[in-house]
Order: sequence, then C-alpha cells, then structure tokens
Amino acid sequence: MKKNVSALLFFSIILMLALLVTPVFADEYYYTWDSANYYTEIYAPAGQVGSDAKAYADITGLIKLFAKGGIGFYGQARAWGHLSRTVPGQGRWIKPSITVEVKGLIINGGVATITLYVIDVSTGTIIGEWTWYLPISFPDPLTETFVGDAFNAKSDRSYTYLVKAYVAAPITLMGGHVVDYWDQDYIKVKPLHIEYIVYGGCPYVSTWDGNRYVLDNNILPSSELSNGADVEDYYKLEQTLVPRYGKYSLLISEFEQERSYIDQVKLLAVDHEPDVSIAVTPNGEILTYKNSAAPISAVDNNGNDRLNEIRLMDGNVSDPSTYFYGTSGDYLIVDFGQVNSDNAKLILRTDWIKEKECILVQVKNSSGTWQTVETIIPRNYWSIEGVNLSPYIVHGQDFTVKLYWKYHHRLDYVGLDTTKQDDYQIRYANMVLAIHSTRGNVKEFLSENDNLYAELAPGQQIQLAFTLSHNSQEARTYLFYTKGRYYTITP
Repeated sequence: MKKNVSALLFFSIILMLALLVTPVFADEYYYTWDSANYYTEIYAPAGQVGSDAKAYADITGLIKLFAKGGIGFYGQARAWGHLSRTVPGQGRWIKPSITVEVKGLIINGGVATITLYVIDVSTGTIIGEWTWYLPISFPDPLTETFVGDAFNAKSDRSYTYLVKAYVAAPITLMGGHVVDYWDQDYIKVKPLHIEYIVYGGCPYVSTWDGNRYVLDNNILPSSELSNGADVEDYYKLEQTLVPRYGKYSLLISEFEQERSYIDQVKLLAVDHEPDVSIAVTPNGEILTYKNSAAPISAVDNNGNDRLNEIRLMDGNVSDPSTYFYGTSGDYLIVDFGQVNSDNAKLILRTDWIKEKECILVQVKNSSGTWQTVETIIPRNYWSIEGVNLSPYIVHGQDFTVKLYWKYHHRLDYVGLDTTKQDDYQIRYANMVLAIHSTRGNVKEFLSENDNLYAELAPGQQIQLAFTLSHNSQEARTYLFYTKGRYYTITP
C-alpha cells in the first residue's frame, strides 16, 4: 500500500512540474503584405556627378537598394520601402509584430530604420507607432523580431498596418572609375504577425495536444446572465486532446479582469460511430448528427441573400466572405423547406463573445408569432452549438428559423439534421489531479457539486489530469462540463 501511495505522489509531483512549465498558446495569424512601394534618396556634396541609385520592393517584404558612385563622388544612398496590409479589427486585443532581416555595407556603424504604424481605416488616425533600429550587417544578414504594444481592435473597424523601412549604402569613386551598381543591400520584412490576446471574458480551457497546451475556448459564458448565481456549462472541445503520461490533461486559466469560482468540473468521452458527429445543447443534451443540410434560403433584415456566407463550415476570421457578421438588431430568416421527419436538430457554428449578449433562436408559434426557444451565447472562438427543434416541426409546412442578434457575433454555419438519434456511449473520466498554480491540490473542491469552490484570480491556472477507459467504438468526442461563476473585477 505504501508503495502505491509513494508512486502516486511521485507521479503527481512529476506531472505538476511538467504542467507548470508548459505555456498556453494563443490565437495567432500571419498576413502577407498586399501592397509595396519604394523610392530612393542620395546624400552627396554638391557638384558631384555620375552617381545613381535605384530601389525595389515587392509584397514578399523585400526592399532592395542598387547604388553606384560617380566621378569624385562620395556619399550615401538609401532605399525606402513602404509595405502595408489591412486587417479587420475583430473586436479583440491585438499584439502586432514583424521579423526583419537586414544585409548591407556598414557605414560608420550604420543602422536600418524600421517603423510600424497602425492606422484606423475609417478615420485615418494613427493609433500605434513604433520605430526600431537594426544594425546593417555584412556579409552575413542580421535578423530580429520587433513587437508592438497590444491594442483593442474594434469589431466595426479595419486597420492598416504600414511598415516604412530603409537600408543605406555608401557609393564612392574607386580607383578613378565609376563603380558598378552594388546590389547586396536589402531589408526583408517577413509577413505581419498578429497575436490575438485573451483578455477577460470568462475563464478558458486548454487541451494537451501531444506537444503543448493549446487554447481551446472560454467556459461559463452564461455567468454574465446569472446575477451572481452558479451556472452549468457543457462544451464540446474543439482542439485535439491526447494522453500525457497516460492521463488526459487540461488547463483552466484566468487571464485578466475576472475572478472565477469553480465548483465542479468533469471530462466526458462520447464514443460513437465514425460517420456520426456530436453536438451539445446549452442545457447539456447530446445530439447526434450525420447529414446536416444548409437552408434553401437565408435572408437578413435588409432583404439580402446571405446563404453563401452560412452554408459551409469554412469560417475564416480574416475573410469576411466566409461568415455572416451580425450586429445588435440584425437577424436572419433561414428556410429549410418541408421537413418530413420527427427529428430536427439545428447545428450552428459561431464565435465572438460579448458580455451579457447572445443570439436568440426563434420559431413561429401557432399564431404565427416568433417565439424564442433557445439562447446561444457564442464563445470567443469558433464552436459547434446544437439546438433540438424537434418539438416545433409541423409536417407539410416549410420550417423556418429566425436567428436574432443581440450584439456583434459571427455565424459561420447553420444547418438542420433530420436523422434519428444514433447510439453512443458516455464515459465519465476519473479526475486524478487538480493542481492550482498557487494553492496546490484543489481536487476536493472540484470533484463534487457541493458549493466548495476553487478560486481563480487573474493570472492563475488549474491543471487537471483524468484517466479514461478505452474507446468502445471507433470515434470519440470530448465534452467538458463546468459548474461555477465569475465576475468582472472593476478598478
């Protein structure tokens, strides 16, 4: 018995140390430049002739200088390049960065100058400006990454990221002859890197994917509507979850502005056939679906056809044509035609959390009035939501659904599945570890629904480890259950 206890203690210490040094990775994107301009400057004493300089720049980020000297000439040439890219704001905190490579002849310890501007497209206002200097290196290039300050990119704005950079070289008379164009001076500004930083908006869960913890999504989003009461949250994990040291490991993190009180957590494995997909409703009902079909029409409150934006699961936040972006008061009327089945499962893919706001799912009652039958609170990242609309089917009539926006949210996909519920088996994982980043073991606080809470302050984490029996079927989907609440810390 003592050996078993010692082994468990040893495993707990090893896993805790491994977890504590493993970072969580946020959402990030690389954007290539969509425009490039260039020009040259020559600095030389008056009266000297024969000097020349040319510049080149393209959307790969390359800025190149071609320069040569003249008779009796000594001076300097510069190649300037302007690179830009416009990106939608997306209502998130953004931290921009660029990686720059420089090569060229050194002029008295000369440096290349790189300035990054962030410009609000709608107003033309510069909301961020950073200048960096990188020594000009020859013959080997020098590379460095520069990071701007984080800023809140508003959801109804677009921002142009403009880089202005120059590289310089001496152009001189050598041996009484005009020097040929020197072409070894350049700056290479690699694609714009944007990190979307999580600030506030509920605690977040991350999954171990075999190499690292990957940020999955926020949890407990309905806490904003609960007036301080505990809520239950059922979430289908979107990121990969694989065993670590024989255990399934997740991370709950609190980032900024909130204090969370977690009463209970569970990891559920839903085993099913490979041709079956799983969705979960806001109240925890598990729905199976196979052939969810896009509506035959989707019309917004302005009478515009929006079917192309919501008929496929292809949402890309950098491409607005792949989703419908609704604001407060907007709605979609989606028509699925006649439904000759007793099953109707609405499948949605949404994102973009907003405190206390949601999308209302409405159907018509017997008098033809729209009634709300479910409230969907989109999470911060894309997630699948399910709504069981089977009780509202009327055979022989077109089945229409109204989706009403309470604030800014994106809808990537909406479809209706009319297949019967397929067989599945739920397996509840056994929690073996729950390690708080400052308070140590909190497993006893998270195992039961007992109003005993593990508390998370900003910057704190809880590392979880579970054991699970083997998959009884060919496919497995993971659900994460949380009971608790959070509140926003006011200054």
